[in-house]
Amino acid sequence: MSLAKIGSEAVPLLVDASKKERGYVRVFATRALFQINHNDPIIQSTLLAVAKDKQEELEVRRYATYILGLSPSGVPTLVQMLSANDSFVRRSAVFALKELLDVSEYLVAPYQPVLTNAVPGLVAALGDEDGTVRGVASEALERLPGDVDFLLEYAINQSSNEILVQSAKEVLERRKGRQAQPESMIMEMKPGVEREMEKNGKFYYGNLGVIYALGIGGEPVRDFRSIAGKEKVVLRITFNPITNRASSSLSRFNPYEDMR
Repeated sequence: MSLAKIGSEAVPLLVDASKKERGYVRVFATRALFQINHNDPIIQSTLLAVAKDKQEELEVRRYATYILGLSPSGVPTLVQMLSANDSFVRRSAVFALKELLDVSEYLVAPYQPVLTNAVPGLVAALGDEDGTVRGVASEALERLPGDVDFLLEYAINQSSNEILVQSAKEVLERRKGRQAQPESMIMEMKPGVEREMEKNGKFYYGNLGVIYALGIGGEPVRDFRSIAGKEKVVLRITFNPITNRASSSLSRFNPYEDMR
């Protein structure tokens, strides 16, 4: 954002916009504040307010949630959002947390402890009454490296939430049977392919680009496509302009469709 390049001189204008404007203007102003000074206390409170505001468009609320993930300090807020009464807020938070965990190996060191602390919240989300929240949390935990089985076993043995117990059993079973690497494919791309992708709107699905495209690490998302069949499968195609490689992976959930 050009205002962010101006620096501290733009702060009063951006603060005013974050308080008075609506829609994307309010979110863009808040993101510009983040780029100038990510410790400004108004940032998280404004983004959280937008994410919970039922008068805002769903896409704007989702975008505000993802911007929270641009800083390690926003991760605890995402975890708190998993307990919100509004299922859309919970969906937004669980999708953001899953994607942070997906690219955790690329993120700066301060992300690691806060993401580790977020795992119990995802385990608790296995008992969510909303199937999308529950499913995205399940998929995140299925693919999570490291020893999280003890948390699942604790939930199975100690929780009185039958949905949580059953979901934890299913995740634990899939973790034990999963392959060493998730199903994926790496493709070498010809020089200039990114420019061609930029020209063709069909390579983009939705207007967000998800956390990857917000520049916090990993490969920017270029496409989410749902594939028809007995069960919905989502093919995520990503492109890394640094390595000039594209990769694909499968998921059961599409953030552009499953957050409506």
